[in-house]
Amino acid sequence: LEMTKDALIKAGHKVVDWTAYKHLEVLNCTRGIWSSGSAEDYASVISITGEPLITTMSLNPNDPAFSKTRNFLIPPQAKSAYGLWQIQKERTRLRCEHLDYWNSTAEKNGTGRSVDAIIGPMAAWAPPPHGMNSSADYTMMWNALDYASLAFPVTTVDPELDKVKPPHQFLSEDDEAAYALYEGPELFKDAPIGLQVVGRTGEDEAVIAMGEIIDKALKESKK
Repeated sequence: LEMTKDALIKAGHKVVDWTAYKHLEVLNCTRGIWSSGSAEDYASVISITGEPLITTMSLNPNDPAFSKTRNFLIPPQAKSAYGLWQIQKERTRLRCEHLDYWNSTAEKNGTGRSVDAIIGPMAAWAPPPHGMNSSADYTMMWNALDYASLAFPVTTVDPELDKVKPPHQFLSEDDEAAYALYEGPELFKDAPIGLQVVGRTGEDEAVIAMGEIIDKALKESKK
């Protein structure tokens, strides 16, 4: 993120810090929608071949791999049609609130206009070992809000620069599990590190254009 920020500032763009707004509420709402069928989709698909669920889709806390990936997955509970409608109403409310929040940035960033886009991580980690990618939180957020997003490459894991940092005060069990997944830079050496640029609903073309601007700025900064 700092590399991208510095590259954009060097290219003449204004970059302001973004304060996350109700991410947990949006994520919990989305998980409720995704899990409303009590994994019936999973069961119907794998019943065709008899194959087991892959680790990243496991819903069994007793699975040895589950604790390594973390408790990112909430055990699904079947919901009635009415219950699902209530969650969808909550999602609509959160979308309206987030739109107001985005519009309010016009009063804070010194330009008189709201921010063009948000730049953030794709995940809480570099590409993990096979079977260990168990969270979609950083992309699920924008799916729930119906925002357009585009992934772009930035750099790769460097064993000299990306050493394991000392433990910090963790915000949650999820935070601690994400920290524990990064066992050391050697395992992740040369793995690609990317970010995403996020625009508002219907701004797909603008997001693609901004992605090109960011990519150009990053390439220029590395010369």
